[in-house]
Amino acid sequence: MAVEQMVIGGVVAMTRDGTMGREGALPWRIPSDLLRFKRITSGEPGEEHAVIMGRETWMSLPSRFRPLPGRSNLVLSRTPDFVLPGAEVHSSLESALSSCQQQSITHAWVIGGREVYASAFDHLQILHVTWVEAEVDGDIRFPEFTLSEWEIVEEESIMVQGDDHPTTYVLFKRRGESPVWA
Repeated sequence: MAVEQMVIGGVVAMTRDGTMGREGALPWRIPSDLLRFKRITSGEPGEEHAVIMGRETWMSLPSRFRPLPGRSNLVLSRTPDFVLPGAEVHSSLESALSSCQQQSITHAWVIGGREVYASAFDHLQILHVTWVEAEVDGDIRFPEFTLSEWEIVEEESIMVQGDDHPTTYVLFKRRGESPVWA
């Protein structure tokens, strides 16, 4: 399978000002979005999905969820010979994407952190964004991007009992890309 045939996407929850983290954790509790994240990154029967993340994102996952089940977990690290049980460790995004290609992954999802999103942004064909409709304190922001380069494929405002804040879920597709189903 060529990389061009593999869907490369991003999945992120952030406020409208780009805040997506605080002190290595999510600054909110939104169970409905965690369920959406799992559905998106796990896919449908017959699909092979991978999540690509930085080492800090890996470490921020509760230990009982490492590795994220039902998906190949690829972690980017600058530390040579770094080993994480249940994950492939790569020194670059290109190496991780090449591994996905070799494994016939159908969907490679970039899930954080900020540096990984920034390095992957030019590769992303689609972007699943959950806008958290609140002002929250945070020290980690999503890299700036130009919304005009993206078109909205799907949008839905949601407030679910048990969520800290209302959200607006948006599926963006990069303008000029062939239609992708994700």
